[in-house]
Amino acid sequence: MSADNISPDQLREMFLAHDRVHQMAEKAIDIAKMEVDRRLDGMNQLRDQINNERGVYMTRHEYEAKHDALDGTIRDLQKFQWMMTGALLVVQLLIGLVLHFWK
Repeated sequence: MSADNISPDQLREMFLAHDRVHQMAEKAIDIAKMEVDRRLDGMNQLRDQINNERGVYMTRHEYEAKHDALDGTIRDLQKFQWMMTGALLVVQLLIGLVLHFWK
């Protein structure tokens, strides 16, 4: 089409179509911005969750100190258990000897 053959109605339609193209492009940009904002908000929430949970976990040093303390307690309990087992064995032997010689 040459510029001389365009009617005023056709020219008006072309301007309206061009305006609609710009409106649609703006709408697409707005939708893309909303999507980026949504994703960034999700990442911010994840970062906040990680930061909150980070304070809940104990450090390796704290874990090792508590583990060593528990390990010592377990060793003490095992030692006590073996001592009690030995003491009961001695008592059992004494009772056996007393009953054997009582008769």
